[in-house]
Amino acid sequence: MREPAAVQSEHTRGQYSIAGVLVHTKLERAAFVEHDLLQLSGVEVHGVEGGKLIVTIEEFPGDKILLSRISEINAIPGVLNASLIYTESEPNCELADSGCNSEDEK
Repeated sequence: MREPAAVQSEHTRGQYSIAGVLVHTKLERAAFVEHDLLQLSGVEVHGVEGGKLIVTIEEFPGDKILLSRISEINAIPGVLNASLIYTESEPNCELADSGCNSEDEK
């Protein structure tokens, strides 16, 4: 359930976020885990080596899914651990109140 607009933080109103996640699986379950990951909205698999999968999760302005997606990933049968290894947020210039102009545009 989304929070009312008045209660949403600046992060959820105007930020696009991406997270890098390393997923460790049982070796024999890696292909099944990859299939299940690709069913999750906002999740992409970028590499598989043995029982390790490199995954990104995208969170668009207004969404609050990063932590819940990591929990969902950890609940997939065969997943041993899903570890957040990187996160970055950037303003959504269409929604942000303050300028998103780069120095080149000034």
